[in-house]
Amino acid sequence: MATPIIRSYAIRYAAVADFAYVYVEEAHAADEWPLGTVESHPQPRTLEARVALAKRFLDRHCEGADQTEVSIPVCVDMMENSFSRAYAVWPERFFVLSGGKMEFISEPCNEYGFDRGQLETVLNRYLYKAQPETMEVSSAVETDMADV
Repeated sequence: MATPIIRSYAIRYAAVADFAYVYVEEAHAADEWPLGTVESHPQPRTLEARVALAKRFLDRHCEGADQTEVSIPVCVDMMENSFSRAYAVWPERFFVLSGGKMEFISEPCNEYGFDRGQLETVLNRYLYKAQPETMEVSSAVETDMADV
């Protein structure tokens, strides 16, 4: 699960990005595709059951523990899995939206998931746009280094 990584990104990029989880169908439901000793739940059959699991996820992983952390809201896909189907999010996927447009959609890179470095690269572009002095200093340093 990418939760600790996403939490660290939410803290690091808080000045330029808002983060949210969309809770979709269980990736490794106990009654469909259990995954060894990993905590597993039956696939919810009602929206109420899915919301209950999303709340459990929220309580365990998304609430800011203190002022140095951020809270990440959790949205819940409908039982028809319309969000999951429309955006191929199972078991996880990362999106960057800006100005009402999809700026980035992560793609699976291997059997272990996604290259989160791609997400970080996209978020860094927004961070550097918000801090133009940083870009100017970085450019000057790169020029000086190239001349050496």
